Amino acid sequence: MAAAAVFVGAAGFFLSFGNTIWLTLVQELVPTHIMGRVFSLDTVISQGLIPVSIAAAGGMVALAGAGPTLAIGGIVSAATTAFALTRPGALDPDRSPPPSATDRAGFVH
Repeated sequence: MAAAAVFVGAAGFFLSFGNTIWLTLVQELVPTHIMGRVFSLDTVISQGLIPVSIAAAGGMVALAGAGPTLAIGGIVSAATTAFALTRPGALDPDRSPPPSATDRAGFVH
């Protein structure tokens, strides 16, 4: 039980860094006239998927057990993070995309 408490505390501590970076990037990169919409969409998607993930995890635990469910969750999480980090500009958001990848409004395709 103590190990679980330490792990949850560490996860919360490190998530605070990720959230700070995410919120800063959104505020720097999103035009101010649509920032409210972007934050609303971010919140609705993030919070709205919580019940879906709980239901899916419950079904997976019933079918495969807790160990395989945690392993699959970790693999999916790691793969999603690795994919996101390989996108252009993910590690250097100040670098502009090539002109051919941007339309007149400044949106990347």
